[in-house]
Amino acid sequence: MTFPSIIDYDDPIAYLSDLVQFNREQVGLSFRALSKAAGFKSPNYIQRILRKEKKLSISTAEKLGRALGLSADENKYLVLLTKTFETYEEKGLIEKEELIQLKRRLNDKLIKTESIYSSWLHGIVWELGAQEGFVPNAAYVQSKLRVPASIQKIDESIEFLFKQGFLVQTSEDKVEQRPIRFLPYNDKKRIMEIQENHRTFLEMARHRVADDLKDRAFQGLTIGIPSDKMKEIKGRLKDFIQLLNIEYSDLPKSSEIIRVQLCAYKLTK
Repeated sequence: MTFPSIIDYDDPIAYLSDLVQFNREQVGLSFRALSKAAGFKSPNYIQRILRKEKKLSISTAEKLGRALGLSADENKYLVLLTKTFETYEEKGLIEKEELIQLKRRLNDKLIKTESIYSSWLHGIVWELGAQEGFVPNAAYVQSKLRVPASIQKIDESIEFLFKQGFLVQTSEDKVEQRPIRFLPYNDKKRIMEIQENHRTFLEMARHRVADDLKDRAFQGLTIGIPSDKMKEIKGRLKDFIQLLNIEYSDLPKSSEIIRVQLCAYKLTK
């Protein structure tokens, strides 16, 4: 499932359903965590809205948009979409014209937006942002890394995460995470970024082979399979990563960051 673009939707609930589902699959966002981020007391409240058992109000749409990491323009679009979804009378024409203009602007931005895949550092710095005592400066981040990264690259990653709203300064000495938006990766630029990140993490893994056994785990299997089973294996690896993400994302503050890298590739023609 690729990141759902709001400009492809006419129904705000259909969009929110897909966006919530995407975040659950890709980053393990639970209804409990989403409810907390949006300021709702019960996770069931969001589920009832998505099942259309409760009406989606404008204020609820706005809170959900912020909690799901939408940009200011995307959230404004969601609010306008919520306003006009059941409004076919003349009074909705102004909002609909504004929607059309905003849709054009969002489409232009989507083409130019840097993605989370553009640097392997983004995910690591984002996870550091959840740790107690995190300081959003390059020297601090560099002191926490077990892998080499330049001050310039770390600065660029910190700037990116704050600019995109994935990290937010909530007080003078406190930074909070916000859900990561994974832009569609079915275009050449995104695919190349992902491939480069995979190369980087595999190279890191090569250097971690010498680590103490208590600090790393390497498992491998060489096996013959029917050619039609590769897709199934890829799906099972993806499901396993998602299960890990869901299980551990709701745990108390982290103290360590690890990389779980699963691979499956052909050894014969």
